[in-house]
Amino acid sequence: MKKLLAVLFAVSVFTAAYSDDKALIESQAKYLKEQTEKGNLDETIDKIPPKFLEKMAAMSNISGDELKQSMKEMTKAAMASVEIISASYDISGVEMQKSSSGRKYAFVPTNAKMKVNGKEVDAPSLLFIVEDEGKWYSMTWQPQFTSIIEEVYPDLKGIKVPQ
Repeated sequence: MKKLLAVLFAVSVFTAAYSDDKALIESQAKYLKEQTEKGNLDETIDKIPPKFLEKMAAMSNISGDELKQSMKEMTKAAMASVEIISASYDISGVEMQKSSSGRKYAFVPTNAKMKVNGKEVDAPSLLFIVEDEGKWYSMTWQPQFTSIIEEVYPDLKGIKVPQ
């Protein structure tokens, strides 16, 4: 009986943790989906990990705030002629991962359907969700940023990015 109770307890703890992770992943993806659909792209930029922004800013010899403002302005200009039709995410196969130090992260497949110059376009991407000092951040994953992510978060060196 004690063994059965121990197994049931272990399963319930794992299930609760898995459930909490899925809920966290979904809440992050859902928030960004809603902001994208509303055209609030400034909100998506505000979710980028501050350490990543600071590193990018230092590489550009500007402050983090200046970089963030510049990103917002460039995004606004780029999106002026784009109509966002919908945004979606798929967490069905997503699992929370842990780095060598226990940092949690996940990759979520996303898609934005847009109208550009009167033509509908699908823009699939990966949302990178990462925990840093107890807070959650997210950004669109771009392979060219891998070395910067690994420099800012050495424990993420060699993480597996879904194809």
